[in-house]
Amino acid sequence: MEVDVRFVDMMIKRNSIVLDIGCGIGNAVNGLRTLGHDAYGVDPTTEVPDVAADLYGHAYFRNIAAIDTTSGNLALKGLPDPMMQSSCRGTFLLS
Repeated sequence: MEVDVRFVDMMIKRNSIVLDIGCGIGNAVNGLRTLGHDAYGVDPTTEVPDVAADLYGHAYFRNIAAIDTTSGNLALKGLPDPMMQSSCRGTFLLS
């Protein structure tokens, strides 16, 4: 398991909602989901979330720029609204 996944897992409550901004191909999202968190990933490119979705499931990844990760935009894309912000290799929003 990647270091960033273990680090975020250590810092958050069990079964947290996690939004990985700049998720790339979704390895961190997958790792956090494996550990029981409700993790999702967004990335500003169109291709990268598609690869992540093919690898780990379409329900967890969206094409959204970081600046557009407001509560309203997340809801429109079918994602939960994390509340607390932290950072690691990318940016993770947690609740």
